[in-house]
Amino acid sequence: CRGKTQPPPPAAAGQGGSQQAQPPAPALTRPAGWDENWPAFRGPTGDGVAPASADPLVQIDLARDLRWKVAVPVAGNSSPIVWGDRIFLTGEGERVLAFDRRSGDLVWNVKLDAPEKLLPDEEPGEGEGDAAEASQYEDTGTAAPTACTDGQRVYVFYGSAVLGAMNVDGKSQAWCDRLTDKPDSTYGLAVSPVFYDGVVYVQLDEGKDETLSPSNLYAYRGSDGKQLWRKVRSVSSSWTTPLIVAGDGRAELITTSRPWAIAYALPGGDELWRGGEMDGDVAASPVAAGNRIFAASGEGGDLLALDAGGSGDVSKTHTAWTARRPPVPDVASPVTDGRVVVLLGARGIVTALNVSDGRQRWQRKDFADLFWASPVCVGSRVYAIDKQGTLCVFAMDDGRALADPVKLDEATVASPAFVGRYIYVRTAGHLLCIGPPGPADAPKP
Repeated sequence: CRGKTQPPPPAAAGQGGSQQAQPPAPALTRPAGWDENWPAFRGPTGDGVAPASADPLVQIDLARDLRWKVAVPVAGNSSPIVWGDRIFLTGEGERVLAFDRRSGDLVWNVKLDAPEKLLPDEEPGEGEGDAAEASQYEDTGTAAPTACTDGQRVYVFYGSAVLGAMNVDGKSQAWCDRLTDKPDSTYGLAVSPVFYDGVVYVQLDEGKDETLSPSNLYAYRGSDGKQLWRKVRSVSSSWTTPLIVAGDGRAELITTSRPWAIAYALPGGDELWRGGEMDGDVAASPVAAGNRIFAASGEGGDLLALDAGGSGDVSKTHTAWTARRPPVPDVASPVTDGRVVVLLGARGIVTALNVSDGRQRWQRKDFADLFWASPVCVGSRVYAIDKQGTLCVFAMDDGRALADPVKLDEATVASPAFVGRYIYVRTAGHLLCIGPPGPADAPKP
């Protein structure tokens, strides 16, 4: 993770820019404790920005700083979430697991009781056949979506299109539903549920052609699993998790898929605006700097900067700038500190663009492997883990390495969680806690 950096270019006007980035949005309506924990995919804000209370180590020596490492008894690619003294994971076979933060001990491992399929499974040789269905899950598996929690229930979603909730004590299931019998997605399902003001939202994009799309956006009441609404979407398959932004007196749920970025009003779900166009296999989730939304097309595509707050087709009115063909992420989502947006390209190329105008600030081409885990911004630092399991820490401003790379000794595709001084990482077969030794060994709830 070493190499020369490119100095930032002089400031310039944006490409087709219509508006400047808006001031930071007001706080979202979240449960008490939300900001002190890591309650969902990519943390409290859903975009990989660690809370101000996070203060992880920069120089990491695993011989000194590995607090514990435990085997995860069930396979899965979902990322860890943290609430109080518990870490939650999902696993194949619709399992939900809870670990103790202090010791890493497995506290409970429960299978969700899912509703039966309405249609019988195909017999081998019928339709596209079992081989085609198996290849659909080759990379993602059925436990790629990350859970979310409000401290009372753990909300989970699986590649089987099963959505449900387990009470945090693991003793009882709150509710469960099956959204479709047989998801139509080339690489399986990877979208994670998001939680806002008592409601769980799931973006289930399917099919290869947006004109014949079976895609939908769902809203379920978190307390009892009542489906509040379903919105049909004219988009094809995607693997992105929605982002919630608030400002100007309204909350917007931002979704990205081919060919559109679409915003929906919360809580009712009416479409507010759409912009694009997006292309390729869209897997990197959107992020925001204030009211400026960054939407990445598939590998080899463009990065769009769209300003929230519009209505109808905002492609011309609210497109701040478009970065043409930078090394956009294939899987890993971008991250921004409000000044710079960082893209972890699929081939180990990391690029930083100015939020204001989309000009390249720096680029590094020296990372050994591609990234699937999404990066985390902690203050002015970025923490990134490549697919081989190498943890790197570099500066947001200029990309310079801030520490020696750390080998976790296992493939890593799940995104890390950051709480206090601790980093929690799920590798191919283990769950790790990395942090300083001493009296702080026991993380406080």
